[in-house]
Amino acid sequence: MSKSFGGDQGGAGGGTNRIYAPSYWRYDAFASWTISIRDDAKRTMLLEMDVAMQRLARKVEADDEGVLSLTGVYHNLLRQWAEV
Repeated sequence: MSKSFGGDQGGAGGGTNRIYAPSYWRYDAFASWTISIRDDAKRTMLLEMDVAMQRLARKVEADDEGVLSLTGVYHNLLRQWAEV
């Protein structure tokens, strides 16, 4: 439900001008960054691991303990090797 403020204030067309304030607020934020891994061997290893994890996730449940564990290792390696 919106609250209405103002009233008959004339306006250019002679009609009423009302200001409606929403009863909720929405805040959207976006962040972007670039991660660089300069070592070819490390980049290749992460790519191969990512592809293997995707294949595994298609064969088992997405919340499988092994898939979740490998995903954690992948992200830890990415954080250790990344240059932001």
